[in-house]
Amino acid sequence: MLKKDQASRTHYFQHSLLDEKKLDRQTSDGGRVYVTEEGNAYPSVTTVLSELNKASIIEWRNRVGEEAANKITARAVRRGTKVHGILEDFVSNKDNYLEGHMPSNIEMFKVIEPFLTENVEEIYGIEIKLYSDTLRAAGTADLYCKYRGLPTILDFKTSRKEKREDWILNYKLQCSTYAMMVEEIYGLIVPQYCILIGNDEGTVQEFIGDTYDYRDQVIKIFEDYHT
Repeated sequence: MLKKDQASRTHYFQHSLLDEKKLDRQTSDGGRVYVTEEGNAYPSVTTVLSELNKASIIEWRNRVGEEAANKITARAVRRGTKVHGILEDFVSNKDNYLEGHMPSNIEMFKVIEPFLTENVEEIYGIEIKLYSDTLRAAGTADLYCKYRGLPTILDFKTSRKEKREDWILNYKLQCSTYAMMVEEIYGLIVPQYCILIGNDEGTVQEFIGDTYDYRDQVIKIFEDYHT
């Protein structure tokens, strides 16, 4: 564990946080659900998009075996949650953001950190809850910020190894969906997504792209889900 005096910070982010909409997040047998102030219950973005990967996940679990799959999944969830927590505290400008965390999680954070300190110019939302009455869905975006000069939905991921870009379509769709929700709720244009994936090999992959490339696909996915 890191000692308290080792966790002091030297970088602070500029915050211009939006007034966040109130959403009641609930978990049901069908997945996560958000209830808006108007009483509309919407499935989470991740619940809807997970349907796209269901077949490949079943294939993987059959290939490695149920017990091994459960262990790998549990470990990935624990690590992802811990690293995500550090990143959230870091961009929130909290002091001693590393205190109490395991060295392996700190090391993964440290390889991601430079991408944030060097490229994030202003932060508009951290773990910001979003929804769309048009898509009839809701969710929580990791970060809404200005990244390399453009308004951006930024997503943090962790992985055992580097990913090929054709493996992360779901991540791109997720970010593009959140961009559409920001525009619907706040009237603000979000043209860019950024996906930062830290891995056990000690490197970070940065995927940047145009949210408009995936919007037609997003609309169809959510229309099909609700029909």
